[in-house]
Amino acid sequence: MNILVFWHIFWSLVSGDQSAWSAFMVAQEKIPVAQVIKEKEATLPRLQRLEEAIAPEIKAAAGAVWNVDDDRWLFEKNPDAPRSIASITKLMSMLVVLDHNPDWQAEHEMTAADRRDGGKIYLYKGDKVTLRNLFDAVLVGSDNTAVIALINSLGLTEEQFVTEMNIKAKSLGMLNTTFKDAVGLHNGNVSTARDIVRLAHVAERVALGAAPRAIVTPSPLLMRLGRPWLGLDHDPGVDTRRA
Repeated sequence: MNILVFWHIFWSLVSGDQSAWSAFMVAQEKIPVAQVIKEKEATLPRLQRLEEAIAPEIKAAAGAVWNVDDDRWLFEKNPDAPRSIASITKLMSMLVVLDHNPDWQAEHEMTAADRRDGGKIYLYKGDKVTLRNLFDAVLVGSDNTAVIALINSLGLTEEQFVTEMNIKAKSLGMLNTTFKDAVGLHNGNVSTARDIVRLAHVAERVALGAAPRAIVTPSPLLMRLGRPWLGLDHDPGVDTRRA
């Protein structure tokens, strides 16, 4: 017996790791290969428990992580539970603004009708601001007044604008999302972790000037048929021009 084989046997005895011993016995044609495979499969639950043990503790009530490279959900915690989303609303608001392809260099003069309380006020009546700067104020400063000013600059009422937001949400596969206002102050603005992943992905791809990819949502029925359901079975109809 050479020293390498002796070491494998010794290690299997002191560590409890039977893999080295099994490999040796297979090499000696003492154990069928199928038996070794079966023994390996028996360790899978233990490995899964280990993965769960080292997973990070997520204190949030809900969350989801999606791998854009292989269309795989890496983490899910109450991913389809509706929750109030506050200023995350503004991501959808700005996607709808982009759909209108505004003249970014055009100036809007702030009026009393543009004022929306909540958060720090950066814009005041009489200020003349380009639409591009209003757009930036929304996404960088989460400025509620800037959202309303953009809506008014498009010649729409907030009610009309919110209707467009809800239509767009459904077109993106955000089936558990509802908007009641354009800034996020209304508690009726609700969505889910999974839907917000969709929204964030689309917003990122629009910012990069690329077409969003489909996000896979598991469906128990279709998974049994071997056909995962695509939450987005087409590239969403979004304007991918950069602002």
